[in-house]
Amino acid sequence: MQHNETQVTKYGEKVFQLCLKSAEGGDINSQYNLGDYYRNGIGTTRDEEKAFQWYLKSAEGGNIDGQYNLGCCYQLGIGTAKDEEKAFQWYLKSAEGGDIDGQNSLGDCYRIGIGTTRDEEKAFQWYLKSAEGENIDGKYTLGCCYQLGIGTAKDEEKAFQWYLKSAEGGDAIGQYTLGCCYRNGSGITRDEEKAFQWYLKSAEGEDIDGQNYLGDCYRNGIGTTKDEKKAFQWYTKSAEGGNIYGQYNLGICYQYGIGTTRDEEKAFQWYLKSAEGGDIDGQNNLGDCYRNGIGTTRDEEKAFQWYMKSAEGGNIDGQYNLGCCYQLGIGTTKDEEKAFHWYLKSAEGGNITGQYNLGHCYQHGIGTTKDEKKAFQWYLKSTERGNIDGQNNLGDCYRNGIGTTKDEEKAFQWYLKSAKGGNIYGQYNLGICYQYEIGTTRNEKKAFQWYLKSAEGGNIDGQYNLGCCYQFGIGTAKDEEKAFHWYLKLAEGGDIDGQNNLGDCYRNGIGTTRDEEKAFHWYLKSAEGGNIDGQHNLGCCYQLGIGTTRNEEKAFQWYLKLAEGGDIDGQNNLGDCYRNGIGTTRDEEKAFQWYLKSAEGGNVDGQYNLGCCYQLMIGTVKDEEKAFQWYLKSAEGGNIDGQNNLGDCYKNGIGTTRDEEKTFQWYLKSAEGGNIDGQNNLGDCYRNEIGTTKDEEKAFQWYLKSAEGGNIDGRYNLGCCYQLGIGTAKDEEKAFQWYLKSAKGENIYGQYNLGHCYQHGIGTTKDEENAFQWYLKSAEGGNIDGQNNLGDCYRDGIGTTRNEEKAFLFYLKSAKGGNIYGQHNLGICYQYEIGTTRNEKKAFQWYLKSAEGGNIDGQYNLGCCYQLGIGTTKNEEKAFQWYLKLAEGGDIDGQNNLGDCYRNGIGTTKNEKKAFQWYLKSAEGGNIIGQYNLGNCYQHGIGTMKDKKKTFQWYLKSAEGGNIDGQNHLGNCYRNGIGTIRDEEKAFQWYLISAEGGNITGQYNLGNCYRNGIGTIRDEEKAFWWYLISAEGGNITGQYNLGWCYHYGIGTTESKEKAFHWYLKSAKGGNITGQNSLGHCYQHGIGTTKDEKKAFQWYLKSAKGGNLYGQYNLGHCYQYGIGTTKDEENAFQWYLKSAEGGSISGQYNLGCCYHHGIGTTRDEEKAFHWYLKSAKWWNVAGQNSLGYCYRNGIGTTKDEYNAFQWFLKSAEGGDINGQYNLGRCYQHGIGITKDEEKAFQWYSKSAARNVTGQNSLGYCYRYGIGITKNKYKAYHWYLKSAEGGDINGQYNLGHCYQHGIGTTKDEEKAFQWYLKSAEGGNVAGQNKLGYFYGNGIGTTKDEGKEFQWCLKSAEGGNINGQYNIGRCYQHGIGITRDEEKSFQWYLKSAKGGNVTGQNSLGYCYRNGTGTTKDEGKAFQWYLKSAEGGDINGQYNLGRCYQHGIGTKKDEEKAVQWYLKSAEGGSIEGQYNLTIMRLEQ
Repeated sequence: MQHNETQVTKYGEKVFQLCLKSAEGGDINSQYNLGDYYRNGIGTTRDEEKAFQWYLKSAEGGNIDGQYNLGCCYQLGIGTAKDEEKAFQWYLKSAEGGDIDGQNSLGDCYRIGIGTTRDEEKAFQWYLKSAEGENIDGKYTLGCCYQLGIGTAKDEEKAFQWYLKSAEGGDAIGQYTLGCCYRNGSGITRDEEKAFQWYLKSAEGEDIDGQNYLGDCYRNGIGTTKDEKKAFQWYTKSAEGGNIYGQYNLGICYQYGIGTTRDEEKAFQWYLKSAEGGDIDGQNNLGDCYRNGIGTTRDEEKAFQWYMKSAEGGNIDGQYNLGCCYQLGIGTTKDEEKAFHWYLKSAEGGNITGQYNLGHCYQHGIGTTKDEKKAFQWYLKSTERGNIDGQNNLGDCYRNGIGTTKDEEKAFQWYLKSAKGGNIYGQYNLGICYQYEIGTTRNEKKAFQWYLKSAEGGNIDGQYNLGCCYQFGIGTAKDEEKAFHWYLKLAEGGDIDGQNNLGDCYRNGIGTTRDEEKAFHWYLKSAEGGNIDGQHNLGCCYQLGIGTTRNEEKAFQWYLKLAEGGDIDGQNNLGDCYRNGIGTTRDEEKAFQWYLKSAEGGNVDGQYNLGCCYQLMIGTVKDEEKAFQWYLKSAEGGNIDGQNNLGDCYKNGIGTTRDEEKTFQWYLKSAEGGNIDGQNNLGDCYRNEIGTTKDEEKAFQWYLKSAEGGNIDGRYNLGCCYQLGIGTAKDEEKAFQWYLKSAKGENIYGQYNLGHCYQHGIGTTKDEENAFQWYLKSAEGGNIDGQNNLGDCYRDGIGTTRNEEKAFLFYLKSAKGGNIYGQHNLGICYQYEIGTTRNEKKAFQWYLKSAEGGNIDGQYNLGCCYQLGIGTTKNEEKAFQWYLKLAEGGDIDGQNNLGDCYRNGIGTTKNEKKAFQWYLKSAEGGNIIGQYNLGNCYQHGIGTMKDKKKTFQWYLKSAEGGNIDGQNHLGNCYRNGIGTIRDEEKAFQWYLISAEGGNITGQYNLGNCYRNGIGTIRDEEKAFWWYLISAEGGNITGQYNLGWCYHYGIGTTESKEKAFHWYLKSAKGGNITGQNSLGHCYQHGIGTTKDEKKAFQWYLKSAKGGNLYGQYNLGHCYQYGIGTTKDEENAFQWYLKSAEGGSISGQYNLGCCYHHGIGTTRDEEKAFHWYLKSAKWWNVAGQNSLGYCYRNGIGTTKDEYNAFQWFLKSAEGGDINGQYNLGRCYQHGIGITKDEEKAFQWYSKSAARNVTGQNSLGYCYRYGIGITKNKYKAYHWYLKSAEGGDINGQYNLGHCYQHGIGTTKDEEKAFQWYLKSAEGGNVAGQNKLGYFYGNGIGTTKDEGKEFQWCLKSAEGGNINGQYNIGRCYQHGIGITRDEEKSFQWYLKSAKGGNVTGQNSLGYCYRNGTGTTKDEGKAFQWYLKSAEGGDINGQYNLGRCYQHGIGTKKDEEKAVQWYLKSAEGGSIEGQYNLTIMRLEQ
């Protein structure tokens, strides 16, 4: 065997050597084969780089196999850097050459987008070509195209046919896929036997998918006899081959012992492999292993991680398990929302357990909003596939009408299904159905039987009911011992009902010996577990000393627990305890809670108390409807307090419709029952004709009964009767006395009236301090009039010290109680920060309440709120309605505001005449704002004729009346001579008054006066100060100007941060100039962190607002992608807007857009037009561009004179490009007499910042243009230009380093700068770089790179590069030799004027190299080259004349040209010249 291997090796080496010789001799097939040898190590050491090189040679020689393999190398990075674009190109060449592998790979490129744009139609076409060429991969892939509709119409039958062709051709993947077609009936009739046969072929062909599916066939008997051992064997092959599904199935086999011995550790290992390979089923099962410790140590965190992977991959079981992890906190933090999310995914994917759990989530609001309908739907879905838990819960839904219509028969049916399926909860519920006749006929025996099944299955409810069955003989013979047994089982298991019943057993000797201590023990357990019967029994034990020492405090505690368990009497009494602090700390919220429980349980006292809580906000939010409902329940139950309060509800419409007859009836019931409140209220009914005939005497009598019975309201009403003579003689002293009794009895109305008596001396001496004291008592008792009056006392210092915070608090109390004056006053407090924080929403709410109650001040303020959107959504129609109501009532403020509405169309149709009329009424009535507005009408002719004198007069009235807007406008009149003589000093004075009065526009105008010296001495510091005041007051123009002051240090210290701050305020306020400046700050990081996105946003706001600079800057952002996606069309549009608005920068940039076709169609005439506009307004960039247009005839007639003139303007304006171009004009005499000194001067100016100018300045120094030649300075300026990024400067700098011009010669630096220049696109630099690579100057010699850079240079139009690329093709330098291409490049170079290229072209024509031999043309090109000074061309021309090549023989001319060549240094020329002279 060793001998044979040696022989094979020697033979391989010989073949390799022969192939190498042939390949080196240029044979493209041998080159291809040699590539294979190197790639696969045949006859030589494996060397992928050499393989690549030989494939490259073969491919460039036209070998399609070489082209295909070269594509593979580029695609996969074999022996070269990975390059998908090149891979695509070579596959294309190979495919177009007919290589079927190349066609298939080209199809892949188009399908996947490898090295080209994705194009499924082209992919299909190339697959078709490959397939028709009998490529089995192409056939398979074409089948995929037809199956999936890739690049063609979907056609499963055609897909099948191509898969069949591929399979018959021996393609294992095609065989596997064909098996799938037969198995699934895709494109062919379903045939499991054939499926099996093809899977078998595929598997035997080592296809791991086929092996896995073959395992499925043996495991499940698909198309063959079921054979788990063979299934196991094929799964093993597939798994070991790396198939993740095979690995998963192998794990299943090991876990469950399918075809092999059960081995959980191996199962775990294969699940791990499958999971790590990305199989979602394997990931889920791996999660199970970690969760349950199957074949590995239990690790819930790892379980969670694998479930997560599986779930995210779309596995419904993994999604379900992940939901469980989140719900139960398995391996992760508990998160019910995420649990819900994953149950939902699992359920939607069809997982029945996930559907059940999702239903549970919807039913109980776990991780989502509770939704019983959805719960029902998901339980239903779960049951459709047999989930017994879902069946039980579906029974619950039908039984209790959860998410569906209640249907006990359906409930029974679902419980039956669940119970038969073994669900212990379903068994219990089925027992309930049989016992209580729910959806079926009562059958206690069946109930007993199902309870027994449920109980034996461990269901505690079933165990409890089974105990009851035995205790009471339900469905079985009575058996107290068995009952005791089941109660004991329950009790010991922690069931509180069982514990209570066990206590009963011990207490009463049921099924066991009587034992009170054990009874107490089990009651205690039951009670502590929350069982209310147990708590009640335990309370009894403590109260009566049963089985324990008597202890009332503990009895109280257990009654508390009893109440918590639902006992209604205990709950009511517990409410009393908490409400009144009996035996515990007072706690109204707890009182409310217990009254609520008691009331809901049917306790009439609890119902009454609960009504009080809702009405009086005791421990809860006020809710009159609920108060009414509970009073009604209480009253109907006979509670006299409830009857009285129910009368109140009907009387006042508290929580119900107002009904005076019912009011009277319930008060009568209450009064006759002896309720003194009812007696007082009945008096009200007789007094005010509420539900009965008016009868003041009866009213007086019932008030008297009530008052004598001690009712303070009755006493108050009796005082009213005496004060006003109602049903009795008028008597103010008696009135005062009864008010005093009532007040002392804490009646708030009596206290208020008593305060009123003291304040105004009614029935007693006037006494403001006593008035304050009684208002205070009344207010503290809740009287809204007293609260309002007390607010007045605190606000205005009546009978007490002034205190705005206390005033606010009492207005608040009054307002909440419904007092319209208190509501208005409270609105004032909220709006103007009187005793509280400003809150416009609350101000609005209280104005609204006050206005609706009829308060005119509230109506006015409400109109303002609706108009200006103060504390509410702006609603001009409502504002108008409230102003109209006021105005028609004669209110001058309302008249003024109504004028505003008509003037501006606020909430009504615009009507300036009506506006004028209402302003006139308001103004004549003395309203200073109306006077100001009337002046405005006369000034602008609004609703009347313009009249400057009247304008001035009404502004004067308004101003003299103190209106700051009028004062500011009066300042405008004096400043501009409107209706009066112009007088800047008076203007200044009125601006000053307006400003000092707080008018922000007046402050801004005053700032302008100080800044510009209008009517006063110029003073920038004062200007700054007033701008500051105006800005802080919210004037956006003032804010902008303040920003400007800080930005440039006008009247203050320069501060970019403060400038930014004020620009920001101005911008946010809508000032478009401020928005532009803010954008500038963000763009350049002025006073803030640089943020181009924010810069863009503010430029956008400014631009949309019409600011020309903002529009220009926005265009700039769109053009260069500053803070936004680059969008030249949008850039163009905004430049256009800016330009049309007069922005010279916008006009210049618009010109650039038209010039270069940026965001619009290129249009040189329009470009010229906009450059001209910009230039005329002294835009230096525009002037330079205009000069460029005139110089080159762009959009206008070429005119070098005008070009020079505009360059001159631009240059003198400081534009560095203009300075450079002006230098060129002087250097080359463009539009001006040539003047190299001036050229030098302008280049010098430009060079300060312009890299092109720096390069030109270097050129001047190098060649002594306009300055003394200075190679050091030349080098200096080339260096600056190069470092600034100028590619010409980089090229020239490279030249300096190459030749040691102005610096030490340094070929490596020369190489570096030529490289930079070349990479920047400089074609001369590219040619030089090629030269350096070709000769190893400053870098390692690399002919491939020489060729590449010369090619770039040549393609860029450089004639030297064209010559050099011709030379590369001629001599095979860095590329395969190609004389035709060599000729073509020499031709380009020659036509471009390259004398060396002309000489080489002559050579080609003379020798027929790459073209037809033509001595005439050879002569012509030698002539051109020779005349151009090329010594080789001169030599060759001499030979032509000497030998008559392409011309007549002429030895004299031959000598002449040899002489020229010799003088130029040509050795050949010198030699031939010598020979000819000797011969002569």
